[in-house]
Amino acid sequence: MNWGNYDLVVIDESNNFRNNDAFKDRETRYQRLMNSVIKAGVKTKVLMLSATPVNNRFADLRNQLALAYEGESDALNQKLKTGRNIEEIFRRAQAAFNGWSKLPNERRTAEAILSALDFDFFELLDTVTIARSRKQTQAFYGADDVGRFPDRLILLSQIMGQKFFVDSRGWLAW
Repeated sequence: MNWGNYDLVVIDESNNFRNNDAFKDRETRYQRLMNSVIKAGVKTKVLMLSATPVNNRFADLRNQLALAYEGESDALNQKLKTGRNIEEIFRRAQAAFNGWSKLPNERRTAEAILSALDFDFFELLDTVTIARSRKQTQAFYGADDVGRFPDRLILLSQIMGQKFFVDSRGWLAW
């Protein structure tokens, strides 16, 4: 199959492509996606879907975005309305997060992290993401347009009023 022939690639769970670690002896799946699918052949657009674009560090998101601009950060920098380039935006966001994570629990709030992050970070996110929660989708689009969400099941732990855990044998216990 010639993956370079596709002009649109949809990646569900794109967070699986968050690492761009290089190995001398082999091509990683990230590098294969970039080289054999996105950069090869026709101009390829990338639509990435993920509920968890950042797992451990802001570089997770930066690496996923690099797939959309073929690893050429200047291409995205030209489209941003920011005072900094993408590398600097992510470096500063990570530094803000690291500082926030060291705060005492009572000061480690959503308001504190939001105020620590630069405007450029939010401008970048607004430029490249579409985020909708279940509540937003129901309120602004309605079931007639997008269909009905399935009913959420009540968790057994809520019914029983107890917390469950997995014991040393891998069995569910309470």
